[in-house]
Amino acid sequence: MNKLKIKSVGITRKLDPEGRVGIPVEYRKMLGMESGDLIEIIQLEDSVIMRKYNSCSICHNSDVQTVKFLGKNLCKECIRRIKVL
Repeated sequence: MNKLKIKSVGITRKLDPEGRVGIPVEYRKMLGMESGDLIEIIQLEDSVIMRKYNSCSICHNSDVQTVKFLGKNLCKECIRRIKVL
């Protein structure tokens, strides 16, 4: 995990009855989050961290950088394999 840079920006949101919370549109845009993206939830002591979960749509490897292609995240290795076909 990267070194954490924690910064409070003073934004609060209420949990709805199902336990959901909305992420402000500014943050979704800044982090490249789109409807349907997977969000990873991490517990750190008494805090919850949510971040965009990037994994390859083909091999499901989450330890690699991915690029978006036709709405899917693909890693360089899977792109290379597709090019060979």
